[in-house]
Amino acid sequence: MLPGTCIGLAYEDTRQNFKELTARGQSLMEKAVGALVGEYLEDYEILRLQQVRPQFEDLILDNESQSAVLLNTLTFDRFETLRYKVGDAAG
Repeated sequence: MLPGTCIGLAYEDTRQNFKELTARGQSLMEKAVGALVGEYLEDYEILRLQQVRPQFEDLILDNESQSAVLLNTLTFDRFETLRYKVGDAAG
């Protein structure tokens, strides 16, 4: 949709469609990750799915009892170092 080429209702409809598509994509991703993780762990709970850009961001775990599962969704190997912290990102 190009700016200025549609009426307001088209923008509203597109925003709603995008929200619904995003929610469906998130749900599908959670199911896929759950299926992958479930092969290795008997008892697990997905607290959040988080995309991390290793060169810019740290992975924040809420407490020491949490674990992180890292998945490379790209079609090539990656060799970045991922930093993580336990506790509040500010502390």
